[in-house]
Amino acid sequence: SDRALGAMSAGGVGSAGAGVAESGAGGGMVGLKDARGDGGENGGSGGSVDGRGDELEQRKDEVRNGAEDEQKHDEADGGSNCDQDEGLMGDLGDLLGAAEDSDDELKELPRRLRRADRVLLGRTSRIMFVLDQCQDHLNHVAIMRTIESFGVQHIWEVLNASAKKNVKRAAKMLPQSIHKGAAPWLSTRQFTKISDCVKALREDGREIWCTSLDAKAVKLCKEEVGELPKRVAIVMGREAMGVSPEFIANADRLVYLPMFGFTESFNLSVATALTVQALFYICPEARGDMSDEERQELRRDWFLKLANGPAQERRFLKCTELPMDPTDDLRVEEELKPKLVLTKKLRKRMARDREEFERTGVVVARQHPT
Repeated sequence: SDRALGAMSAGGVGSAGAGVAESGAGGGMVGLKDARGDGGENGGSGGSVDGRGDELEQRKDEVRNGAEDEQKHDEADGGSNCDQDEGLMGDLGDLLGAAEDSDDELKELPRRLRRADRVLLGRTSRIMFVLDQCQDHLNHVAIMRTIESFGVQHIWEVLNASAKKNVKRAAKMLPQSIHKGAAPWLSTRQFTKISDCVKALREDGREIWCTSLDAKAVKLCKEEVGELPKRVAIVMGREAMGVSPEFIANADRLVYLPMFGFTESFNLSVATALTVQALFYICPEARGDMSDEERQELRRDWFLKLANGPAQERRFLKCTELPMDPTDDLRVEEELKPKLVLTKKLRKRMARDREEFERTGVVVARQHPT
């Protein structure tokens, strides 16, 4: 608990650092014993706060006994004990930093990791999207969010100078609500030349499908395209100009989305959303089509990103060895949704609007969260 840890830091923990520092390479156990002694004298009643200090003392005894056993084992084998201090302090750091979970090794996955497992089971590597010099930063982040939400893992980009500048600007200017932090969960790769991107796609075993309104393009539906390739890359063109001629020349197939109005094309982010939806209609089995090796690699990476601090990173890393235990639903339960926090400025504005309504009976034309 925070109170018990605070009491320890006032007494026992402070002397632990000094004790270990004086003990040198072979004196890790002396430092811990001194720490326990000083904690008893200086910590006062800290060990008994809420009855939780005894539990921490017991945990420290377990660490000490385990370290003694390892030291005896090393001496029996004739091995070196030079890493004893480092291992001991690592265990003590885990003990003091375990604010979320009381055990060093989790026996079951926390909910956030189980939710990550559910997302992983729906991820696909069969479909990849390639953005050909997307220039509008709003379109760019909207596409990233859409592709991630559909479960497509890979997105590559061919950037020109202005597009690269816009992408960097988008990361600074756009609010979190637009992209919802999609980028950290995607596998991205960037190119400055179309030829380099085409070469990498071929090396990755991808068929290249380009979206185009060319007369040779076929409608993106199961009746027209048939079966989806085992590995396919869908190239989305830039705003107004469409896919570059160099990509068109290297395409295995041209596809288009049917339209029924006077407008000639969809917005780029809308076209991307419709395209990925059509692909999963054509090939529902593409959902979750990913090798076990890639899925496990992503699991390790995601678990580390979901950890708060080094101690939790070590525990979550151990969780990657546990079997997958996905949640039943990705929707957040009502009780787990973040509570609305009104700033002081907004509360004052709402109070003024309420007073104005009571005085005049006219509703102020502002949008306030409810």
